[in-house]
Amino acid sequence: TSTDTIDDRNAKIIAILPKCTGSVSLVCSALLINHLVHTPGQLSKVSNRLLLGLSVSDMLYTFIMPFLSSWMVPSDLFDAYGNEVNVFQNTGSVRTCTMQGTIDQFAAKTSWMYNAELAFAYLVAVRFRRGERMLDRFEPLLHAVPVILGLLAAVIPLPYEAYNHAGGAFCWIAPSPGKCESVEKGDGGQACQRGKNYVNLRIWLSFIPCFVTQLIVLLSMLGVIWTVFRIERKSDRYVNSTGPTNSLSQASRKYTKKVALKCVLYVLAFEITWFFNLWGAVEFWANNENDHETAGPLALDEGGWPAVKYLLNLALLPTYGIWSSIAYFILPFLKARKEHPEWGILTRVRNTVFPPSRTRERAGWRFREPVGRSHNSEDEVTSGPPPDTPIVSPAKASLMNDGSGQDPLNASSEQNPEKGLMRLASIESAEYA
Repeated sequence: TSTDTIDDRNAKIIAILPKCTGSVSLVCSALLINHLVHTPGQLSKVSNRLLLGLSVSDMLYTFIMPFLSSWMVPSDLFDAYGNEVNVFQNTGSVRTCTMQGTIDQFAAKTSWMYNAELAFAYLVAVRFRRGERMLDRFEPLLHAVPVILGLLAAVIPLPYEAYNHAGGAFCWIAPSPGKCESVEKGDGGQACQRGKNYVNLRIWLSFIPCFVTQLIVLLSMLGVIWTVFRIERKSDRYVNSTGPTNSLSQASRKYTKKVALKCVLYVLAFEITWFFNLWGAVEFWANNENDHETAGPLALDEGGWPAVKYLLNLALLPTYGIWSSIAYFILPFLKARKEHPEWGILTRVRNTVFPPSRTRERAGWRFREPVGRSHNSEDEVTSGPPPDTPIVSPAKASLMNDGSGQDPLNASSEQNPEKGLMRLASIESAEYA
């Protein structure tokens, strides 16, 4: 193994491929953040504020790790046997390598925990009647936990000098010089000088957090789907027993499908991004003398399924921004297609991703309906509602106005909880249709 090396063609693939997918992911994350920040009302929900933290941390990870990649790797790189390590455009130093590994550890682990909290927030909001209030009360803690734990995961390896070239075109928790862990007495190799405790550091600061957050995400999403399914069944039983019009039941079922769709999409965004990396981690954990970060690049020379698996890992690791943007924009896009069938696909995408710019008045995290220029004409000035008027969409207003002069949701809830539950589902369905 002392003579194993990567040829020039594979070195270029390893360095360039994540830069390409990472660039697309950075653009998608930037569009998502722009929509969250500049669309009135989006940041009024705790779940969207958690999504904002998740997107920012993921952008930081994508920029420092897949996008910069080989540019941060030391330029004078040799393995334990004195062979030069072939990395395409490695123009960095030990300091830049340490910086890349530290920021990667912080940003990746922070984004994982934000993802788990986002999934849990969906579960709390759907499961408990005052779920949004509960989340709002503990929101500072929800932001502090990912940041603090991410900082700990990033700082702990520093005293061990554990951030080194980890194979391919990246710096992470690894021994240095390369292949030093396989050196045997008398074979002419150099013993490890840095990162001697890298196995335990990877297990406790990367592999275990990844598995735990994956488990939280999956269980939370299953809990959301099951809770909404139970709400739908209760609503159907009430409709069957009382015999009113089934329009509310249809709205409830529509809402159920949309919530389930969004849950599944966010789960898939996380799973698609990290699946092949987790696969390699499991192999490493099962047989820790085979470092998957180093073995992966060498598999490209051998070809076959190991090479395909490594290429998929390289291509997908930076793509969380792409999948999360799809999960975020898909329902507004489908709404635009339904309401404006005459629009072409590019027009729908533009109007979904870039909503009409409007003057906004911001009060804390809450946005109010603006007063100012209409987006239809630069010269036409329209008067908006008073500052304290709540924002209510036309669809929601039509459902809430039943001619009785009172809030139908509250009235229904007092008379019959099941009816109030159905009313809530129908109003939310109209609001987010």
